[in-house]
Amino acid sequence: MSSPTIISVGQYLDLVNDRLREVPFDVQVEGEVSDLRVSHGKWVSFDLKDGHVEGVLKCFMTVWQLSVPLEDGMRVRVMGGAKVSVKFGKFQMD
Repeated sequence: MSSPTIISVGQYLDLVNDRLREVPFDVQVEGEVSDLRVSHGKWVSFDLKDGHVEGVLKCFMTVWQLSVPLEDGMRVRVMGGAKVSVKFGKFQMD
């Protein structure tokens, strides 16, 4: 039996994100905007909540990607790629 390979946290997250990029994501996800934040006038982050289940998807984008102004409580559809944030270790849609 061989010993396991030891890698850093960053290397592991890079491996996970490489695999996630291989999955085709040509879907739109619909939900309610919650905990909307705009940071430094550039970065937008919010939770996309599902009203029927306790599901929450973290979303991250730039303000330039917005086609309409967002507000907490809005029902929206989003598209993007899935990844695990290396800095925060959270699964999110980019």
